[in-house]
Amino acid sequence: MCLPVLSLLFVLASSTAGPATEFVGQLVCSQCWFEADRNRTPYGTTSDLACAARCAEEGVPPALAVRNETGFDLLLVEGDQDWSDLIGRFARVRGTTEDREGKRILQVSSVEALEDSPWPVVPDDPEPAELVWTDPGGHSQAIEAYRGRVVVLNFWATWCAPCRKEMPDLVRIQNRYGILGVQVLGAAADSPEAAPSVVEFARKYRINFPVLLGATTSQMHSLGLGVALPATVVIDRHGHVVERISGVFDHAKLEELLDRLLDNEPVKVATADPPDPSDPAAKRAGHDHRPHGGTMASLVPS
Repeated sequence: MCLPVLSLLFVLASSTAGPATEFVGQLVCSQCWFEADRNRTPYGTTSDLACAARCAEEGVPPALAVRNETGFDLLLVEGDQDWSDLIGRFARVRGTTEDREGKRILQVSSVEALEDSPWPVVPDDPEPAELVWTDPGGHSQAIEAYRGRVVVLNFWATWCAPCRKEMPDLVRIQNRYGILGVQVLGAAADSPEAAPSVVEFARKYRINFPVLLGATTSQMHSLGLGVALPATVVIDRHGHVVERISGVFDHAKLEELLDRLLDNEPVKVATADPPDPSDPAAKRAGHDHRPHGGTMASLVPS
């Protein structure tokens, strides 16, 4: 299958700013973006974000990547916002554009972070990924070991700011529901080499559930998720995914679902069929399986 060619909007035109316009896209580093074919490799890996932090210190401006019919348009953004916590996130941005020295500049007036990617998410590999990780001690851990329990599988990372927001709620869920047959698992996008940092993070947030390393986009795709962190799936005692949550979860709604599962109330198994790319509705809505929603942070390394 031929993939569209990456394009960059460098339009030579008048330098006069146009009227305010709304754009939806992903905030990225205007330099790190070009280190990969973004039709094949989504932006937001650990190395992307580390590069973006270095570039920000050197004054490299961020940009808004906006998908078009053949690839992406890249608009350099200017404004009073602090972009450090926004890189890698999807957003609705409003502002005026102008062409300056052969580049399209977006003068930002407002930014609204989106709960999930506005673009359809279609797994690159239709085969389910093996859900096996490494714990900080270097031991292999498979999700199959928890069959018979209700599993709350949370994808996170030490460098993901919204992930920190929901850690106390995950700790409370394990405290309250662990004895009843619920197991929280934290699958971190941090690599096994980052084990010391993960252990320090777990101590800081008093994490009382297994922390696993090396989560990948393939694993998230196999569970019907996108690549945004944080993300959570709830798996019933039989190994079926019954809930998918992109972004920070709603604590009350998640507890309500767990109560229903523990009371053996019927819960519909959540399906995750990828959208038909030719369907205009799918292009508008994206591949969305989030009943709760939340704030999206960053992307998992592929």
